[in-house]
Amino acid sequence: MQWFKRWVNAGRNFRRLWKNYLFQSLLAAAVTAVVFWILSLRDAVVVASLGATAFIIFAAPSSTPAQPVRAIGGQIIGCICGGLGVLLLNSWSVSPVIIDSLMIGLSFFLMISLDLYHPPAAGTALGIAIADSYSKALITVLVAVVLMSLAQRLFRKYLKDLA
Repeated sequence: MQWFKRWVNAGRNFRRLWKNYLFQSLLAAAVTAVVFWILSLRDAVVVASLGATAFIIFAAPSSTPAQPVRAIGGQIIGCICGGLGVLLLNSWSVSPVIIDSLMIGLSFFLMISLDLYHPPAAGTALGIAIADSYSKALITVLVAVVLMSLAQRLFRKYLKDLA
């Protein structure tokens, strides 16, 4: 029965804020499209975490993980952990499953410890660790999260919490 009440309330919110739903969805799509176009990105593994970052930044702009310092800081931690995973995979003869799992755990630990938590960044650590090109994935993530944060700042008076 609780799910039905939530669903009814979601319908009310949509009717009241439908313009924001549309605008914020299109803004998220536009910013990610610009990043992918600039960087000629097509099929990098790391784009999944960027989709989750776009959702948090544009659907819940006043939430703690959507704050630019946390989004950018968390993604930097994810990139560092992913890069460490690449180094370990190239120098140790350990199963990639173990290394990748450790990098997710390390990114989790560092984000929480440094109060820079941004959940999609744990996925970034994994994406970077298994990406074909570390440098391209690193640049993609950093450019994307900075552009998303800038767009969030530029349009902040038009953005509402939808999630």
